[in-house]
Amino acid sequence: MNLDRVFTGEFDGKTIKDRFAVAHIKNVLRLVRGDVFAGYDGERRWVLKITGAGRDTIEVEVDGVYEIPTRSLRRITLAAALIKAKPWELLIEKATEIGVAAIQPVICERTVVKVKSATCAGKMERWRRVAASAAAQSAGRVPVIMRPVGFDVYIEKVSECGNKYIMSGGGASRSLSELMLHVGRDDVVLLVGPEGDWTERELTAASDAGFVKAHLGPGILRAETAALAAAAIAALVG
Repeated sequence: MNLDRVFTGEFDGKTIKDRFAVAHIKNVLRLVRGDVFAGYDGERRWVLKITGAGRDTIEVEVDGVYEIPTRSLRRITLAAALIKAKPWELLIEKATEIGVAAIQPVICERTVVKVKSATCAGKMERWRRVAASAAAQSAGRVPVIMRPVGFDVYIEKVSECGNKYIMSGGGASRSLSELMLHVGRDDVVLLVGPEGDWTERELTAASDAGFVKAHLGPGILRAETAALAAAAIAALVG
């Protein structure tokens, strides 16, 4: 049975209070008392039957609850240089469908897009809604969307991680597919640059911090394509 899918936000098993979920159920799906739909809270799938509705809430009863399985062979943190809004949201959407565990926006030397403190909270709320919607539509888990950080701050932040890879087309890099064959099920961090690529200083700093240079094969990819290709390889190869 194919059910309409809705991201419920925080859910106590009785009442849906998330304003986006309530609006979607009422105004888009036009579900009413007695209708059944699939709710997702990021980790679980609920089969829910509507029993009533308030102005800003939906009352439900639970007909079933199931843990959402992970899709990836390993836990992936996709640390990608922040790019323009439309391709960045596409990156979040598709990375969610692939099954990454976390998405870290990174501000590097050639990043064109800048995030101001005054607007950061609003942007992050939108990014989380994009991820939540993608998770509901693909029946997957919602990744953690982290606050943007500078390149140098981030490589120091993950200094203890043992499997760190920076996407680079330089001659010293190795195939990411080949590298994933030797990682097993361990956590990985994938660091993907902007359209203008990394500076030599950034590549040196990443190497000094323990990042291994990796490439995705021949050809030049757009930033969002490279990020998604890297995520897919890390999710499936091993």
